[in-house]
Amino acid sequence: GALVGTVPKATVDDVRRAFAIARGYQSTLTRHDRYRILHRTAEIIRARAAEVSDLITAECGICKKDSLYEVGRACDVFTFAGNAALADDGQIFSCDLTPHGKSRKVYTLREPLQGAISAITPFNHPLNQVAHKVAPSIATNNRMVLKPTEKTPLTALLLADVLYEAGLPPPM
Repeated sequence: GALVGTVPKATVDDVRRAFAIARGYQSTLTRHDRYRILHRTAEIIRARAAEVSDLITAECGICKKDSLYEVGRACDVFTFAGNAALADDGQIFSCDLTPHGKSRKVYTLREPLQGAISAITPFNHPLNQVAHKVAPSIATNNRMVLKPTEKTPLTALLLADVLYEAGLPPPM
């Protein structure tokens, strides 16, 4: 309908600028911060389920029953990712496992990528497909530039607004 064509297409310069911002940002979010942002995102989407599913239905043409189901699935993804953000992903390895090894331990620590993650999502399930890209990126404290398909960009833009409302720093 009326919303088709209202989202301007990104230029190459826009994409380069988005990557520069994401790459240059160093997140200070703790595991708890990321947990809270992801859970708050699920809460906001759940509270606005009718509105979000109306947009999905209008944008990609799936029936209301299916768009409501997609909203629920996306809430699950953000909740799961929030829980995963709390998990300690470091490991400890013994070094004395061979004749040449020494009696010491090696500790591993996972850190966010140096650059930014790029993600492209298809038109079908415009909320859930985006959630499956964005939620793990937030859980692992990474920055992302997402390019949703031009056929269903409005749901991704709505999700970005929800993420910012939930506390996600825009440069992420």
